[in-house]
Amino acid sequence: MADRTQSTTASIINIILGIWLIISPLVIIFPNAGQATNAVIVGIIVAIVSLIRAFTPETTGGITWINIILGVWLVISPFLFGSNAGLLWSDIITGVLVIVFSGWSGSAAMVHAGHDKDKDKDERR
Repeated sequence: MADRTQSTTASIINIILGIWLIISPLVIIFPNAGQATNAVIVGIIVAIVSLIRAFTPETTGGITWINIILGVWLVISPFLFGSNAGLLWSDIITGVLVIVFSGWSGSAAMVHAGHDKDKDKDERR
């Protein structure tokens, strides 16, 4: 049960981070439209993947790799596109948080899957 709570909590935090990415072009001055589009698209995907994890905790932790990859992308994208200081720090901090909470959610799924395997072995005996 704690594993599901951990997964759901981490996923809800990532939903909030996804929402931040979606609205960040309205709050931070983006140097170009490409960066704003990047933030919105990444935010939508992070939020959708996190919604799936939050409301279907029985899904495998494999889906969290999508958010981990997107978190890494957020960390490196300001360096590729060029960026102002506010956007740079927003993307780096948000990216690191997405990575951390996706990993936390995924680790809960792995622990849960391990318990299910142990339970299956016990039931076969």
